[in-house]
Amino acid sequence: MRGRSAMRRVLFRWAATVGVGVLLGCGEGPGEPLLEPLTQSLAARLAPRVAFVGFAVAEGSQGASFLDNFLPCVRRGVINYVNTDTGRGVTFSGCDVGNGIVIEGSGDVNWVGPGLANQRQDFCQYGFPVTCLTAFRLEGSFTVSIDGERVVRIETLAVRELEIVSGPGEADVRAVAASVTVETFDVQVADANVYEDMFDTSGMTIETIANGSRSLATLSDADLDRLAYHGALVFAGFLINEISELRPDHTHQLDCGTSAVIFDQNQLPLIVNDWNACEDNGLFFSGAFQFEFGELDLQSSTPNFRVDISGALTIGGGLPTIAVSAWRWGIVFPSTLPGTMRITMVLEGSGGSRTITRSVTVDD
Repeated sequence: MRGRSAMRRVLFRWAATVGVGVLLGCGEGPGEPLLEPLTQSLAARLAPRVAFVGFAVAEGSQGASFLDNFLPCVRRGVINYVNTDTGRGVTFSGCDVGNGIVIEGSGDVNWVGPGLANQRQDFCQYGFPVTCLTAFRLEGSFTVSIDGERVVRIETLAVRELEIVSGPGEADVRAVAASVTVETFDVQVADANVYEDMFDTSGMTIETIANGSRSLATLSDADLDRLAYHGALVFAGFLINEISELRPDHTHQLDCGTSAVIFDQNQLPLIVNDWNACEDNGLFFSGAFQFEFGELDLQSSTPNFRVDISGALTIGGGLPTIAVSAWRWGIVFPSTLPGTMRITMVLEGSGGSRTITRSVTVDD
């Protein structure tokens, strides 16, 4: 954990030729923005970022644990994905990719099929040089809002002849060119700053989405997903690392504060923190708080654990700034794979409490 820099799941630059196919409509439910036809100018604005985030899903890491199926959208929202026979199934929850563009919906990022790869493999194979496949399609039902007002629905976005430049490791992979043909809309993209703009958090603070009341009531469903699929994993990962290291009591000196690790008689850690804007992929954490395992059973047929966080914790950046006094996040893993992982989260703090339960398909 560092004060200003985040651990990056995806490190790419993008310059591409993209096109978007659209399902036209005249409206959604009462009070919701009207769907509108895609124009060349709208396609030129949204296509690079939708294409890039599809590429990020295709390339994103997976296989290390049950908990690596998620990608945070640094400004707001989150992505979860799972392997399929032809690529990856994907769900975007309020994923803000910058330039006023927010993606919602579910579908698939496919790189196996007609005009694509013949068989399923990782989209990128790491080594030196890194080699990546050259084509994928984003297919499903996705709504893309532009400046919070204009909304189009995308069914397909296809990228082919993707050119990859790679160095010795994941951080050096760059997508530098592509060709796309979808319906009548083709967009030439050559912007070396797309990646930096989409994933850069240097201009963000804990007050980026200001919320003077600090009330939990301001959180959208996508914000709750962000906390369940990203924020809680910061603390779960910290605890898991501590029980795997087998060290005596110690204190971590972070760029943004301190974390004192105290083990009980069962060698389970209590981590006592004093943080000032500690940042991870666009989420910021401040305050005096502690966290520990509320439950831990990794031996049963359905392994499970719960992380309990308490104290005075302020969270912001990629969601409205909130004040949290208690946060319980529990997870039950499936007994067989592929299977369904159940996540339950309870937040307490300013403005009351929020509770969610999510079921997520996992395959590794």
